[in-house]
Amino acid sequence: MTPDDLKIFMLAHDLRQKDAAEALGVSPRHLRRMLCGERTITKTIQRLVYALNDLALGNQQAGQGYTGDRGSSPSTHHEPPLK
Repeated sequence: MTPDDLKIFMLAHDLRQKDAAEALGVSPRHLRRMLCGERTITKTIQRLVYALNDLALGNQQAGQGYTGDRGSSPSTHHEPPLK
């Protein structure tokens, strides 16, 4: 997941930095650093983004929702395998 993917997620769900940081369990400062590329977006944060997106969209199947760095619509996500 890239910083732009995280920004797209926030825009898609009308989240301000403060709200997104709270939902992801990080400080607003840490979120700002992830958004500008100073900090790595960890697998844990990626999983939280996918889960929050799934909840927001009301999907019942795991892994359906936000597309992350694939660039397609938020309703067609299939989470890539973890390394």
